[in-house]
Amino acid sequence: LLTFHIASVSLGYGAVFLGAFLAAVYLIQRLFRSPTLKAYQKRLRLLTSVAGAAAVLTGIGVVSGSIWANAHLGGYFIWDARDTGGILVTFWSAAAWWGTRLRRITGHIPMLAACVGGVLVAWSWFGANAWQSSRIAQHGFSTVWTSLFVFTSIEAVLALSALLPAGCIGRIRRDARDADLIV
Repeated sequence: LLTFHIASVSLGYGAVFLGAFLAAVYLIQRLFRSPTLKAYQKRLRLLTSVAGAAAVLTGIGVVSGSIWANAHLGGYFIWDARDTGGILVTFWSAAAWWGTRLRRITGHIPMLAACVGGVLVAWSWFGANAWQSSRIAQHGFSTVWTSLFVFTSIEAVLALSALLPAGCIGRIRRDARDADLIV
């Protein structure tokens, strides 16, 4: 049961990371050229599928982990950072799936939600384990914390890039190239 729990949570978290990666690629491409409606809809369908798979897999992992914990630790849920993170990722993925599936969230918000999901998984997975190990071993600031802050910062910049007009960098490069031709 523990192996099943680990496998399903890992696959669910991996699906969230995949969604965050797909959204990041879309947001970066969007800075250089305006995406077509067809390309956006294709990415949105893919993100919806990934969010649904992540919600199901992480939910199964949380439930199987709770059953294992009750048998071996004496309680279903001990409010450990990893337990709480797993539940948060499950709810976030389910909300992202529901919102995109029912078209309650549109525009760039699904891409932003995927970026936030990636940050949530990073902190739920790596952050919870680093916090646990630093509490046990009394280590100082580790490279895990630095990596989490760097990843969170990159995702925040990508999310903020959605506020810029589509193709703005491509337009700047074109204008600069045209200015060189004129002079």
